[in-house]
Amino acid sequence: MASESHTRNLKQLRRDIGARIHNVRVQKRVTLKRLSSRTGIPVHRLDYYELGGYDLSLGELERIAKNLGLSTSSLLVE
Repeated sequence: MASESHTRNLKQLRRDIGARIHNVRVQKRVTLKRLSSRTGIPVHRLDYYELGGYDLSLGELERIAKNLGLSTSSLLVE
């Protein structure tokens, strides 16, 4: 049961981080295409990250945060 709880927590964390990325990106009027060209992360992966579909690597999270003018930690916590 602990494993199921852990899996749910990770999925929720991915969704939360993805929602934060999406909200900031939209607020700053940055398109997925522009963020992709700035970070080198394909548009389809950025889209999945925003939906909480994939685990982000720390390097990718740092590139996204930097290009949105944020600290990495601000995407990890509310």
